[in-house]
Amino acid sequence: MGKGEDFYRYIDDPEDILNCEDSITRPLGAIEKSVRLHNHSALINARYTEVYNRPLSIQVSSHRSSKKYPSLNNLILTARQFFGVQESVLPLVNSIILL
Repeated sequence: MGKGEDFYRYIDDPEDILNCEDSITRPLGAIEKSVRLHNHSALINARYTEVYNRPLSIQVSSHRSSKKYPSLNNLILTARQFFGVQESVLPLVNSIILL
């Protein structure tokens, strides 16, 4: 493993047993799991459809599937369209849906 390489390429740890050097990985993993389990993006999209009688259209990027946290990324993209802002959308989502 070289400097700057992602050690997850070399370690198969789906249970997340090994501690990671990056202190934000575990909290992001927990949020990703919650977002995937409860499908918060669909809830936001359903609310938008209820109000405006049309669903949000999220542009799908080819890089999206390669994201480490795809559900969280999808939530951010959905929230950006829902709230009409580009930054600080997770606190807005959290004010509506407790992550």
